[in-house]
Formats: sequence, C-alpha cells, structure tokens
Amino acid sequence: MNDVRLAFHMLKLLAITVVIVLALGLFPSANVTADSSSAQNNGVSPNDQSPTTTHLTAGPDPARVEWPIRLVSVIDNATESALTGTVTFAVNGSPFATVPVKKGAHWTETMLRLSSAGQYTLTATYSGDANNQPSVSAPLIQTIILRNSQVRLSTSGSPSHVGQPVTFTATVIGSCCAIPNGEVITFYDGKNLLGSAPTSGGSAQFTTSTLSAKTHSIKAYYPGDTTYKPSHGAVQQIVEP
Repeated sequence: MNDVRLAFHMLKLLAITVVIVLALGLFPSANVTADSSSAQNNGVSPNDQSPTTTHLTAGPDPARVEWPIRLVSVIDNATESALTGTVTFAVNGSPFATVPVKKGAHWTETMLRLSSAGQYTLTATYSGDANNQPSVSAPLIQTIILRNSQVRLSTSGSPSHVGQPVTFTATVIGSCCAIPNGEVITFYDGKNLLGSAPTSGGSAQFTTSTLSAKTHSIKAYYPGDTTYKPSHGAVQQIVEP
C-alpha cells in the first residue's frame, strides 16, 4: 500500500514539473518555429525593401491653356538597384495616367494638357515592387495662363449715308481652339455703347442705322474666357448726309 502511495506522489510531482517547464517556455514550439521559417523564406518583409524617394518635374511652367506639358518622375532608392513597377500621375488628386518605370532605368514620363487657366497641383506616386517601397513625390504647382486672342472688325460698307443700315462683323481669332458659341461681343461708337451680339462660329454681327453724319470710330470688345485673354478690334465708319 505504501508503494502505491509513493508511486502516486511521484507521478503527481512529475506532472507538476512538466507544467512548470512548459510555462517557462523551456520546450520549443514546433508550430511557431515552422510558421516563422515559412514567413522568412517565402515572403518579403517591408524591412527587406529599399526605401525610395520619388521626384517630379514639369515644364514649361507657366504654360498656356492646351499647351503640352511634359512630366518626368525620377525614383531614387538606397541600393541603386533596378526598379520595376509603375508611376501614377495626378492633377489636384485625380489620377490621369499610370506609366511603367522605364526598363533598366529609374524614371518615366507622360504628357498633360490643361484646358483652363489657373494653378494645379501635380503629384507622382511610385507603386513600389518586391524590392522597393512605394513613395509619393512632393506636390508640384503648375501654372496655366490664358492664350492670346484677336478681334478683327469689318463693316458692310463705308462710306454710308445717314439712316442707312450698317452691319459690323467682329471675328474672334484664337491661337489654339475655336471660340465657343454664345460669347458676347460688345460694340461701341467711340465711348458710346451701340449694343452687343453673341458669337456664332467665332463671329458676331451688329447692325445699326442710327449713326450721324461724320467719321465714327467703331470698336468691338471680346471679354475673354477660361482659355483666351480679352481683346478688341476697331474700324472707321464714314457716314455721309
């Protein structure tokens, strides 16, 4: 009976010892070791990727509306090793082009045209790859300025006679794009307002029969828009009795 009790106490003591050893972590965990080894051998930790810095240049700056603007992104990495991946270019936070990094190089490029005058914020975002971390360029401000316009004003006939209708035609010439329909041209006789007319196909016409007998300096003013600067044209109208 004493032998049985002794054996029982020894087994109990052994069980307590095993519990203490496991609690102290003196036995290795096969599952944890296997998972850790798999992660090291088969995955790429962010700590293993080279940091990168993305630079962005653009030109010309300032540029006129609808001028082609060249954007160049250069990506530096700490190891100077080859890069893959893409660069996404954005205007005011909206992506407009995603371009692969040039093979065997650290840069890429794209072209941009902007249709309205103002200031725009440009950025370039490098996607990163298996060996290089992603990065975003510092914001770059691009200024777009208005294009020049020209007004050519003609008369239906000079000299004319008092009370005779005369039609003045103002044609607005843009340096890149057609003048939208509905833009208002204002006609003056010297400093006196004659009236106004909307453009259609780049021209506006105004007819009057109220001119007195003398030489008149007729002017037509174009107010400009988001593409073009304001401009004006002039023509002399001789009115005889």
